Amino acid sequence: MSDRPPKVALPGEMYQKNGRWWWKVRLPGEPRIRARALKPKGARQAAKTLRVAQRVAGEMWRVASEEDAAARAKAALKAEVDQKLARAKKKVADKAAAKARVELKAEMDEKVARAKKKVADKAAERTRVELKAEVDEKVARAKKKVADKAAARTRAEMKAEVRRKIARAKKKAADEVAAKTKVELRAETRRKVAQAKKQADEAVAKAKAQCAKRIEECQAALVEAERRAEVEASLRIEAEEAGRTHAEALERVAERARKETELRIEAEQRAKMEAKARALAEARLKAETALRGEAEHRAVHELQMRSEAETTSTRVGYSSGRTAPCEGCGRQNVPDNDLARLGSGQSVCSDCMLLARA
Repeated sequence: MSDRPPKVALPGEMYQKNGRWWWKVRLPGEPRIRARALKPKGARQAAKTLRVAQRVAGEMWRVASEEDAAARAKAALKAEVDQKLARAKKKVADKAAAKARVELKAEMDEKVARAKKKVADKAAERTRVELKAEVDEKVARAKKKVADKAAARTRAEMKAEVRRKIARAKKKAADEVAAKTKVELRAETRRKVAQAKKQADEAVAKAKAQCAKRIEECQAALVEAERRAEVEASLRIEAEEAGRTHAEALERVAERARKETELRIEAEQRAKMEAKARALAEARLKAETALRGEAEHRAVHELQMRSEAETTSTRVGYSSGRTAPCEGCGRQNVPDNDLARLGSGQSVCSDCMLLARA
């Protein structure tokens, strides 16, 4: 046998070093060329014969090709899976966000309506209490002022003045009706006018029955009744204006609170939707990983079969022409140089040998 290796379908350069065969080549998947000893499996040193060295080199090339192809297929599959997963995440997040916005808007509208009603009720109650206290205070001051002025007026002037004040009170009460509900303000006006008339009539009757000294007191009572009706009417108008201003301020506060609550709830819903989307994505990723593993296994098997076919075609030139059946899979007419013996003594083909190694 010549020391020079024959031409074979393998890249790189084979050479002898100290009687042992070496191979200088860049295998598939490696970044650079490097020299390696062609050691058969289980041997501590490189092969001495070119035939064995070529067989070891072919096996090295086949294994490296399969690993490189598997790595490329795995990278391509991972990129495709990542792209699909990103699209799925975006779609799920968009649907969840749209649904959350609709539900949150309905809930916030309902809460805002309840808050407005509650604020309006509280404002009305507080306004009534404050108005009563203020009216009582102003009426007390009016009584004192009227009592001081009543001494300078005559009975006829007082009656005419009372009639004019009652007419103005009726007109102001009628104006209040336009700002309130018809039924409530109409009843309130009738009550106030009747009360004023009753007080005036009582004062006049009492003034007629009493002596001249008590005429001034009767006149003061009549003026007090008129003044009280007038003051109450004006104070009610002022209170309504203050109540409306207070209600508007409360409404603005409620609107700001509603917006802040809406933003907070939207953020919480978004976080929940993102957590659900992540869980769904992780579940899908696990399923896709299993499918990817199966695809990788299938791709590796196909690459092994293709590489084995190429290796078999390469080794035809070195076959001795003898064939034998594989005792592992039962395949017939297997070249003797493609058979290997297991530890159990069976002669098997390269496919069975790969399965035994796996």
